[in-house]
Amino acid sequence: MIRINLLKAVNPGARQSIDIDNVIGSADVLQGSDVKQIQIEAFKNLVLMAIGVVVLKIYESHHLSELRRTFENLETEYSAKSAKNLAAAQAVEQIEKLKKEQEILQNQIASIENLRKDRNKILKILELIQKQIPSNVWFQSLSFDQNSVFLTGYAVSDSDVTSLLEILSKSVYFKETSLLRSLDEKHQKLGLLKKVEIRCILETKL
Repeated sequence: MIRINLLKAVNPGARQSIDIDNVIGSADVLQGSDVKQIQIEAFKNLVLMAIGVVVLKIYESHHLSELRRTFENLETEYSAKSAKNLAAAQAVEQIEKLKKEQEILQNQIASIENLRKDRNKILKILELIQKQIPSNVWFQSLSFDQNSVFLTGYAVSDSDVTSLLEILSKSVYFKETSLLRSLDEKHQKLGLLKKVEIRCILETKL
């Protein structure tokens, strides 16, 4: 704040004239000094602001670089773990596929082995029937299921049927032999015959 004394007492009660140019000049000097001081303060503030901006920019640049490196590391780790998990999933899937294929092969091998055993049994049963059945007995059909053999044929008399059942029941290939049906049937040339149906339960231990 600029103070200007307009009155200057020389003699008490006397009025003096004042040089206006001197007063204005003095005001100009004071005003110029204040402006310069304001300019200096403003320049300091600008310098401080510039320094702050530069420091902030350096901090942001450094911090941003660290964040980017951290993000890249996390991304790399995620990619590696994803690839590992994918490989593990593919390995598990491949193992399951191999297990299924192995199971299929085992079933096929077991089926072939069972067929081989069944074929051997059938051949031996046929050999038994061919060699040991009474001469007055002959078979019309022979069929198999998983556990049994079914025989359908003819016999001349009841005694021939009895002999046939005894022979079949003594065979090691049969666990049990039973006569399912015995019917009298008239044959055009041979006369009255016995039509029989026999079931023989296979021995599974062989």
